[in-house]
Amino acid sequence: GTGREVSTSDAFALVQRAVGTDIAATPRPEVRDAVKRMALDISTTQRVLGWAPEMPLEEGIVHTVAWYRSHGM
Repeated sequence: GTGREVSTSDAFALVQRAVGTDIAATPRPEVRDAVKRMALDISTTQRVLGWAPEMPLEEGIVHTVAWYRSHGM
C-alpha cells in the first residue's frame, strides 16, 4: 500500500531472503487477461481511517517471517 510497484519476482526474492533460502521459483504459463502490473493507492484509507504503513515492505516481510517462526510455523 505504498504506491510503489513491486514485481512478483522482486517480492519472491524478498521472501527468499527473509526465510533464508535459495529455492527456485517455479514459472507458470502466463494467464490470459491477468493483471500485469499493479501499485496500490491507499490515499482513501489514509484520509478516512487515518492509517498508513509504518514500515517498508522489506521490513514487514522480515517481521512476518519472524512471527511465523516464533509461533512454530
